[in-house]
Amino acid sequence: YAYAVVLTVDGTTISKGTRNSVYSSAYNHVSACPLTENKVLVVYGNNSSAYAYAVVLTVDGTTISKGTERFVYQDQKLYFSLVCKLSEGKAFLAFATATALYTKVLTIDGTVISVGETTLICDNTTNTNFSICALSDAKAIVIYQDKTNSYYNAVVCTVEGVGISTGTAVACYSDTATNRNTAVKALSETSALICLSNYSIVATIDDTTITCGTEKSYDTVACTYIDIVPFSSTNALIVRNASATAKATSVFVGDDNTITTSNEVGGTYVEKAGSNLHNVGIAKTSGSAGELVEVYCAV
Repeated sequence: YAYAVVLTVDGTTISKGTRNSVYSSAYNHVSACPLTENKVLVVYGNNSSAYAYAVVLTVDGTTISKGTERFVYQDQKLYFSLVCKLSEGKAFLAFATATALYTKVLTIDGTVISVGETTLICDNTTNTNFSICALSDAKAIVIYQDKTNSYYNAVVCTVEGVGISTGTAVACYSDTATNRNTAVKALSETSALICLSNYSIVATIDDTTITCGTEKSYDTVACTYIDIVPFSSTNALIVRNASATAKATSVFVGDDNTITTSNEVGGTYVEKAGSNLHNVGIAKTSGSAGELVEVYCAV
């Protein structure tokens, strides 16, 4: 089952509300993004079927209520999906079948979801190692591997009504491995920080044109379950699973888009969980001191 729960942060203390069932069946992928201070969009599905769903959750204190589920995809077998907020009423969805990567626009009115047209990003790609983030209320960037040449590409998608147009994809990293985990977060409307395994890259965006800087290693081993929280246009924190150890590294971006790290390559241990460490994630709270909530899953 897939569940949702509200966590309340008080200083360094975290309290947990009552969990709420989002999807009462087996699922293989789930992604969520906040729409407003009390509404969250969740997308989930099961890769043994050809169905993916979206639903709006409404938060009242620590209580979660669920809107009506909406089919967002029901054709080929679906392997993975990601969603990010464009505005309070629009979200950008990317999803992968066995070999292809697609996008859609979701329009939200209260808890009612409308689904836009499907746009193909790549017809020969890995079906789990892609990432997305919004650049503005009408633009998003997608990172994925094109297996035709093994490059990891970046492309800007522009929302036009219920459809999406794509710019020219550019190679940000060449790697023949197909299991490189990726992450991307906007530093501003015109720049983004991209992570590919244990490398980070700054992408500069001019409308739909992307220029990628030189990659910088932030760890000595290949990393999985990477997440990024930006603090400004020049500073971000990267967390990840590095050989079954949760690590964090601060990165700083210079005027020429060069990247430096605040500590030695390899980062700071956050949690060492042996071979049982899986997902690692991080989020910034609304506190003025810039508190962080770090979440990891060890099963």
